[in-house]
Amino acid sequence: MEPQNEEQKLARELARAQKVVDKQYAWHVENEYDWITLEVVKEYRQKVELLGEDVSDTGIRRKLRIELQRKYGLLEIEAINILNGYNVSAYLAKYERIKNKIPLVKIREQQKAQNDSDNNSESDA
Repeated sequence: MEPQNEEQKLARELARAQKVVDKQYAWHVENEYDWITLEVVKEYRQKVELLGEDVSDTGIRRKLRIELQRKYGLLEIEAINILNGYNVSAYLAKYERIKNKIPLVKIREQQKAQNDSDNNSESDA
């Protein structure tokens, strides 16, 4: 059995990743979730700021967390973190990627190619 070349490995990995992101997209759409946006995050963060310093998942904060989960299809930890202002850009990027059906492996490859290009530019200087 011949060793697989890198292009074949990447093509299979990309195909698997595409299936995963397509499944995530379908689940999101089938459950009629809205897509989370920066504007939505700002709205919920403003609501939380009015509640004060308590970060426990109780009362109105809990209701807001559940609302985020039910309306936008977020995981519990994602909703909690958004309310607390943690990892917001990562969650927005995740759901934007799913919305556009872009596999994570494709983004990694683009970043790797960019880094390689940047490194080559530096060595040429």
